[in-house]
Amino acid sequence: MKNLKLTIMRPKGFHNNIEKIVKQASINVSKKSGWTKIKKCPACKSNINENWLLKNKILIKSCLKCGLGYSSMQPKNLEDVYNLKSEILNKKKTHKRRAKYFTKTFGKDRIKFIKKFKKKGSLLDFGCGTGEFANLAKSNFETSTFDYSKKMTEFVNKTYKIRSFNRLENIKTKFDIITMYDVIEHLKEPKKTLEILKDKLKKKGIIVIYTPNKNSLAFDYLKEKSNLCTTPFHLTYFTINSVKKMVNKNFKIIFSKTFGLDIIDILTFIRDRKYIKINKKDKNKLLSIQNLIDKINYSNHLRVVLKKV
Repeated sequence: MKNLKLTIMRPKGFHNNIEKIVKQASINVSKKSGWTKIKKCPACKSNINENWLLKNKILIKSCLKCGLGYSSMQPKNLEDVYNLKSEILNKKKTHKRRAKYFTKTFGKDRIKFIKKFKKKGSLLDFGCGTGEFANLAKSNFETSTFDYSKKMTEFVNKTYKIRSFNRLENIKTKFDIITMYDVIEHLKEPKKTLEILKDKLKKKGIIVIYTPNKNSLAFDYLKEKSNLCTTPFHLTYFTINSVKKMVNKNFKIIFSKTFGLDIIDILTFIRDRKYIKINKKDKNKLLSIQNLIDKINYSNHLRVVLKKV
C-alpha cells in the first residue's frame, strides 16, 4: 500500500501499547465476571486439538480438524472487555485523525472491493466501531450499522446520522451486503452469528469478511507477540479451511485471498524494542516484499466473500 503512514498505522510504541491494553483487559475479566472454558472448536465443533500459543496465561488451541486457532478461555461477559473506559475514550480521541487517513486508504479500497461483487444496494456494517467506513459507504450504498457497544452506535448515529443497531433482534430489514471488518474474530459464537446474519441477507446477498489469517508469516514469526494475538479481544484465529468448515451449506465462498502487513509488523515490533529506524526508501522496499507474500497467500489478513445459498 503506497500511502501507508507508519506514524498512524504503526506509531512508536504501537506493539507495547497493545500488550498493555490486552493485559489490562485480561485482568479486568478476572476481577469481574470471570472466564468460561471452551472445549470444542467454535468453527467445526471438534474437540481434537493441540496447544498453539500462550497469551497472558491463557492457552490458545489449534483445531486439528479445521485449523482454527481459538482461546481455551472466553470472558463470561464481553462488556468486561469492550466497556473499558480507556478503550472507548481512546477510540473517540483518535477518531478524527483515523477517519481522514482511513478515507484516503483503506476506505476507498474496501468500496472498490465490494463493487466487484455488488455495484449498489443496501449495506449493513456489522461491528462498525466509530463508523469511518459506514460514513464513506453511504455515498455508494444505503447504509446501516451494527455494534454490540451501545456507546459506539450512539456515537455513529450522532456523528454521521446513520441508522444504527446494537441488538440483532431489532434489525427487521434485509440487506444486499453485510460487511464484517476485523469483527468475526471477536465473536464468542462466530458460526451461530453467521447463521443469524444469513437471515438478514436478501436473496444472493453477500457477507464480506476481513479477519487475521492464522497461517501467515507474521504469526509464524511473532507468535503470541503478534499485535493480532490479543485474547481476550480476539477469541478466534481463522484460516481459509476453518472458514470453509464453519460456513458449511449456508454459504458459498466466492472469493478468498490474503493481504497483510507482515513485514511491517515484524520490523516495527523490533523497532519498539531496539529502536531501529524505517525510512521511506526502506518502507517501499519492504512493501514490495509484502506483495510477494500476498501472492502466495501467506499474509496476516484474510479476505473472504460469502454468498447466501
